[in-house]
Amino acid sequence: MFDLAKFTSVCTLLSVICAHSIPSYNDLAHPDYTNDGVIRCFYDGTKDVSTKSIMKKLSHCGGNVADIWAVNDKYIDIQMSNKKFDRIDDISRKLNMKCQIMIENIDSLIQETLPSHSRDKDIFMEMLMDYPTERDDGDDDDIFNVETNRNVRSKLTEYFFQDYRDLESLEIWFKVMTQWFPEILTLKSIGKTGAGHDLNVLEINVNNRERNPRGKTIVVTGGVHSREWISVSTACFAMFQILNNYEMGVNGEDNILNSFNFIFAPTLNPDGYEYTWRGDRLWRKNRQETGNDDCVGYDLDRTFGYHWQPTDEFPCSGNYNGEEPFVAIESQLWDEYIQDNFKGHHDHRLFGFIDFHSYSQEILYPFSYSCDDLPNDIENLLELAYDLSKSIRNYSGKQYDVVQSCKDRDADINPVGGSGSLLDYMYDKGAHWSYQIKLRDTGNHGFLLPRGYIQPVGREGSRIIHSICNFLLNPPDWN
Repeated sequence: MFDLAKFTSVCTLLSVICAHSIPSYNDLAHPDYTNDGVIRCFYDGTKDVSTKSIMKKLSHCGGNVADIWAVNDKYIDIQMSNKKFDRIDDISRKLNMKCQIMIENIDSLIQETLPSHSRDKDIFMEMLMDYPTERDDGDDDDIFNVETNRNVRSKLTEYFFQDYRDLESLEIWFKVMTQWFPEILTLKSIGKTGAGHDLNVLEINVNNRERNPRGKTIVVTGGVHSREWISVSTACFAMFQILNNYEMGVNGEDNILNSFNFIFAPTLNPDGYEYTWRGDRLWRKNRQETGNDDCVGYDLDRTFGYHWQPTDEFPCSGNYNGEEPFVAIESQLWDEYIQDNFKGHHDHRLFGFIDFHSYSQEILYPFSYSCDDLPNDIENLLELAYDLSKSIRNYSGKQYDVVQSCKDRDADINPVGGSGSLLDYMYDKGAHWSYQIKLRDTGNHGFLLPRGYIQPVGREGSRIIHSICNFLLNPPDWN
């Protein structure tokens, strides 16, 4: 029977697609990173120096730091002028650390992350334009033939995940997904960002009150730091895998969706993400005004209100978190959404949280704000974390280290640096199975993972979610 409502909704979707303009990637005005590279310096034994002291020493030997890419209890990755790389031995002596070159030329890696298609030919967009609205035989009875739609879905998905996608393409993809899975997937905007973008969440709920009477919910986020494109694509890939496997009846997937609701927020920092496409590929923060005319943006992952402290960073710093908690519009909206959906609601229980980031191949557990304080259920958190690491290793052969998140944020030396994290906030709100997952790689590409990694890393992300769910459905005997 002809479904007028569904036909109308797809026609509306197609009008949005027709209005989409493919960005001219070759003409984007990004900063020139040709003369920048990344070095890695290893801590010798116990870490007893702070990031700030390392930066100060580097400046004294003429190697001014452009950015800190990664810091943990093993090493620190530093973006700086590659013109100083012929003095890497001098830098090592100055710092009293063993340093090595990780990335010779950042700009060359940026090119590997940009879409493979030209401005005038994007197969993904062309296929969306051909999305079927009627059968070839003209019979209106079943214009949404299941087999036809599955074939189109398969082809569209294949092309979609061949490239990283800009914000507008992602928003179209979200709408297409709601057409494919209308009974269990809902797209919601939880508010507008400073630049007027929707902060989108996608809710998955099969409404199985018998199997999930308390509405246990697992939340998955990506894109908190805007330059980490692989975190966005992985959240999208994992979401599609869960939905598609459920509909196709893949063994075990029905058990997961009947037992847990899901909330996906693949682009928690849409303004920053959009800016990485049209302004600066390595931008980290949001794009909110700070009160300083020369400095824009807050580090979202330091603006949440659990154990928040102001940093001593200048507003132009990539770690700047403002003068009060929840100063970022995105963290305000997220807090309101979590409070509205879970505080005092007996039929909705916040249960688990996965925050995709890059890079380093690490599984981080709370707390970020302190290395001295530990969660009450630390043994359980560690057992699942090591189970996840083993699961990934068995699946893809990649090693993901289990690390307390404070050590990834320099909080063991500078406690303020670990405050206000989304991970700690979600744990405090009741998601007692909370992890930040730092995806591939281990530093050869850093934030600039080439597009060929999208699907392999996406499958690892799917594996992580699948393993968490199976662990929680079949918990060890902790008594």
